Amino acid sequence: MPKTSTEIKALQDAVTREVEAYLFYKNLAARTRDEDSKDIFEMLAQEEVRHKENLELELMKRGCTVQDQGEPDWPGRIAGEEMGKFDLDYIDALRIAIQKEDSSVRTYIEMAASTKDSKALDIYLGLAEEEMRHKLQFQAAYNRAMEE
Repeated sequence: MPKTSTEIKALQDAVTREVEAYLFYKNLAARTRDEDSKDIFEMLAQEEVRHKENLELELMKRGCTVQDQGEPDWPGRIAGEEMGKFDLDYIDALRIAIQKEDSSVRTYIEMAASTKDSKALDIYLGLAEEEMRHKLQFQAAYNRAMEE
């Protein structure tokens, strides 16, 4: 049985956030010509899939059903009309990614602060830590690109 509707809503919002992050990174990977950057964006997209799966597991533990979508493959949203929204140069893409990861860190920290469930707390803090790692990777890439 669900703990609270607020907690369930927060988890559902986090799942949506991870799907959006997956799409964002897949789009960046499709847009960049630099193979190292493409590899980073592809790796981050796959990490967002893992985050989504962890959050869905938490929803199931709280008595919610989730639709099994397996590996996200939304080709129409990746290769279709959504692509125009990510027509950025590499530096701008890195800036946006840094902001996106920072926002995710803050969201998961807020979720951690609002839960009384120790397992959920561990998951939220783990996700925040991973998102912080992503942010630091992007900041390092941004710094290198600005030096060139």
